[in-house]
Amino acid sequence: MNTTQQPTAESSDVIVDVGGVRESRFRHRLTDLSHEVLEPTYGRVRASGDFWEFFVRDVPSTLPEGALVLADLSTVMDAYRRVGPLRWLARTRATRPSFVAFVRTERDRRWTALVDDVVRMSDMRLNVCNDASNLSVIRDCLSWAAAAQRPDTVLAVTFDVHQDVLAVQFGDGLTASFRWDQVGLADARAELVAESASVGAQGTCVELATREGGSLEIDSAALRALVDQNLRNRQADVARNVSQEVGVRIRAVRKAAGLTQAELGRRAGLDQAMVSRIERGLQRPRVDTLRRIAHGVGVSIAELLDAGLPSHA
Repeated sequence: MNTTQQPTAESSDVIVDVGGVRESRFRHRLTDLSHEVLEPTYGRVRASGDFWEFFVRDVPSTLPEGALVLADLSTVMDAYRRVGPLRWLARTRATRPSFVAFVRTERDRRWTALVDDVVRMSDMRLNVCNDASNLSVIRDCLSWAAAAQRPDTVLAVTFDVHQDVLAVQFGDGLTASFRWDQVGLADARAELVAESASVGAQGTCVELATREGGSLEIDSAALRALVDQNLRNRQADVARNVSQEVGVRIRAVRKAAGLTQAELGRRAGLDQAMVSRIERGLQRPRVDTLRRIAHGVGVSIAELLDAGLPSHA
């Protein structure tokens, strides 16, 4: 598995630049929508108005990494022509902005035929919002731009026919190649149309078509965890916390029912040692095990896992 990592910087703020939007009313609307759409999920929105000044000039190092850059498509294309494709790509990789280009005027529309080239030279970090009059579309574009900064978001995926691997680019610049056995699909490889690999909704998965006309998804976070030890550690911590919480709830329900661990084990068809491990959070029960425990104390699975104690007749 080959990986290439771009340097990253962490911040609790979301840097949003709207300086490339020419109309002041639309610029203010985007600012308001940025707060509305992004802050509940991604943190405080902080405005920046100098992105283009430094990005077009030869000083991109002064820019914050990972800014959300909202601009008219014509602004983006004018800057691209001034900078040139290779320097544009280098500066995009150095600062990792997420560009959202809005098509609002005839001037913007004249550039749409050339956008594909700029998307490729922007490391897939450019999204064109074709309907700037539709608030729902704008919200989706803003959400995409913010999601594109997440390390577990997939920005691009291609199938390498020579090595028979999936090449994936993540939001923070990491690129990695995955074999089919690494993603648990070695047995299903013959049924997949590997050339169909594409990015799923908002980069949350990789989508593949099957030869029978169906589809299959590979979760982006699962892919990222294969090449990211920090993410694997965080996922393990979450799993442990969930197991501990489930154990606490099962213990509370068992005690409320007046049962010992051994008595619950007999009712559920489990040994007392397993009940003990589950209650201590050392073992995460499968769904069928939860069903047996719930039956043993006379409640539903939903009641078993509810934070409050169930009532008993």
